[in-house]
Amino acid sequence: MNTSMMVYAGNVADGLGKPLDCSALQQRNLEERKKFVTNSPKRVRTKLDASGNPTGPKPPWEMAAGTGMTYSSAYSTIPGASGVRTFSSNKLSDTYIDKTARGGTAAQRRGLNKAIREDTSSTHAAAKKKAGALCNEYVHPGGGKGAHAECKIFNQLSNMMKSGAKLQGGSVLLNIDWRSNGSGGPQYSGMPCPDCYAMLCNAANQCDIQILICNFMNQPVALHKADCNRQGGYRRLAKMVDGRATNGRMDPPPDIERTALLL
Repeated sequence: MNTSMMVYAGNVADGLGKPLDCSALQQRNLEERKKFVTNSPKRVRTKLDASGNPTGPKPPWEMAAGTGMTYSSAYSTIPGASGVRTFSSNKLSDTYIDKTARGGTAAQRRGLNKAIREDTSSTHAAAKKKAGALCNEYVHPGGGKGAHAECKIFNQLSNMMKSGAKLQGGSVLLNIDWRSNGSGGPQYSGMPCPDCYAMLCNAANQCDIQILICNFMNQPVALHKADCNRQGGYRRLAKMVDGRATNGRMDPPPDIERTALLL
């Protein structure tokens, strides 16, 4: 597939006949983020530090407007699981995207610890099957790593398959809007986190799904299968996606000022 491809939504309700490229998926991320910030119940943090500044966990709407929440949109051409999916890294904000979608089962989102995942005996076979996704019962790391935005997308795609069918072949174009706090302040990235990268590598290498990720110029770049098993593969992808290997994009997404006005 040409990595400058234009994809089409087919019969999905919100994209009938409309081209879905990186710009369209980015717009979907921005609109869903803004919708949540605008419409979610805003509860002010009551805890203050010695200087009178708010402290304690940020409420979800504040994370969505600033940093601490990822929105990801994807267009899939996987046979049996095609169409558009959008998820965030927050359960509440997901309900503003689609009240019926869950991003996979609770077991898939929760994941399993390393000892269980690597146990080759039959002791935990049932638990691994219950938590499994993709084409080969891939299990996300424990602690809720399967509830990251990109993992939810692939959980949902896995569960769209008819009984007995596996997620296999086709392509997925991802636009990722990851906003986090770094040592130098807010960081903005189009990359999957390392855990989601491992999941995408499994999808590419084990399920033969072509993974394309939108870069800082809103053009799709391919995740190279061979890089998944090479030292520095993640940094190489980051350089292609963000324009540099670490610390996210040089410039924030274009909606930052508009989102800040909603606070």
